[in-house]
Amino acid sequence: MSDSADEFGAFLDEVATPVPLPSNEPAKILDPEPVPPPPGTLALFGEQEVPSRPMLMDRMTGEVIATPELAAMYLDRLRELKRDVLARGIREAEAYLISYMDEQGAYTLHLPGGVKATGDTAAAAERVTWDLEQLEDDLRGTGLPEDRINELIKTTVSRRIDHTEAKRIAASSPERAAALEAAQKRSPGDRHVKVEEDHTGRRRPE
Repeated sequence: MSDSADEFGAFLDEVATPVPLPSNEPAKILDPEPVPPPPGTLALFGEQEVPSRPMLMDRMTGEVIATPELAAMYLDRLRELKRDVLARGIREAEAYLISYMDEQGAYTLHLPGGVKATGDTAAAAERVTWDLEQLEDDLRGTGLPEDRINELIKTTVSRRIDHTEAKRIAASSPERAAALEAAQKRSPGDRHVKVEEDHTGRRRPE
């Protein structure tokens, strides 16, 4: 065997011989298997975790809402719908209770469960508007002094009636009382029901 062959064999033996690690070098520990993040989170950039975006679905159409613009429009529509539904429900519930109170002729109900419901009478809810120009002319025709008319009809941004002064003027003469009555236009007002805890302990009769 030639010298070159012997040298090549020695080279192979040297390469194949494992090189021991220094005694002071720690053994390499393999990374553990990655653990998936819990539901509702999304792992980003190694250890950092941020909440995942929930899926938003339009409850009226069943469509998935995928952009902030559509989500904001959907929220605004829901809030408007909530206001409409609540307002309509309140009106219907009040109308039902007012109808029952009208039938019973009683506007305070002591209900089971310690609940008291108090409703407006038709008279209490009545709205009154005044024909102020006609009223001024009619009261002047009765000889009521101008300063008293000015005390009666208050001028602010809009003119209104001082009800205390109206009672005084009505009591001063039948003609003035008639002028005050003729100037009024009455129309039914909104009637409401107040529901609260009943502290009297009374119950509605069976």
